[in-house]
Amino acid sequence: YKPKLDWVLDNASQINASRSELIAKRWLELGCGLGCFIDVLQKAGVDRITGVEAHEKLAFRAAARVKE
Repeated sequence: YKPKLDWVLDNASQINASRSELIAKRWLELGCGLGCFIDVLQKAGVDRITGVEAHEKLAFRAAARVKE
């Protein structure tokens, strides 16, 4: 999941933003599964993240994995 975030941040200039601006933004992950990408976002310094998951068991496991 880190390569996914690296790609987004490396291409920030294409939407006229900097890496630090993207880190400071609010992030939404639809279909967050076990919360793996949310975990990577938190480790990168993203503070405002919402994960949405329809599968109840996955949602509970994601909540246990990441910071509130």
